[in-house]
Amino acid sequence: MAGRSSEEIEKLLIKLMGEEARAYYAILDERGSVFASNLPPDALVLARKTALSRASALEPGKFSLEKEDGLITLVLRSDEGLLVLLRAEGKPPGLLLLCARAISRRAVEVARPERAEAVPEAAPAPAPAPTPAPAPAPAPPAPGVLYELAPGFKSVDDVLRAMPSIGVLSGSPLLMLNLLSRLEEGPASLEGLMAFLREKNVQAQEGEVREMLAFLHRLGVIKRGES
Repeated sequence: MAGRSSEEIEKLLIKLMGEEARAYYAILDERGSVFASNLPPDALVLARKTALSRASALEPGKFSLEKEDGLITLVLRSDEGLLVLLRAEGKPPGLLLLCARAISRRAVEVARPERAEAVPEAAPAPAPAPTPAPAPAPAPPAPGVLYELAPGFKSVDDVLRAMPSIGVLSGSPLLMLNLLSRLEEGPASLEGLMAFLREKNVQAQEGEVREMLAFLHRLGVIKRGES
């Protein structure tokens, strides 16, 4: 695969999944034409069959998810009628969905470059405003504080649907998705969340975790309560 858009997708996989992750993707249409992929040839043949077998049941923006022996395969139909297949092992389903949706936004640039080139260039960005002073770090939560998903959010997928663009994220998407994945199971304290991150081999300092929790709290995605 070649081209700037394909390179951006590779970088996106590393950013969201981590450099150590074994994550594979493919972009194809409903006829089975493959436009981009990092799958080995033999695996691509099977992945193509998987994507096409699920395509008819998917409306634009919908996805299907399959877990087998720790391997997760997700197929997403984009609004452009393209199919994005993503496959990874040992990653939260919500993280795969986030990544697949981000890839789908670039899929048309890979599959139909003439359409992407036809879009007028945006006007030059204005000169950046002076950088404001950094906000003070969130105060440590009082002992006994529990975090949980806010009413209206029952799963990581609910949260992702409420975030229209990857640009709404703050900090590490991997950290955010793992925190949400744990809170999907039920309320947890800061100490419990730190233990969960260590179990999942997610490297994060307590200050980073508190900042992400404060960010999600400001968005209304999570709430705080007393144990």
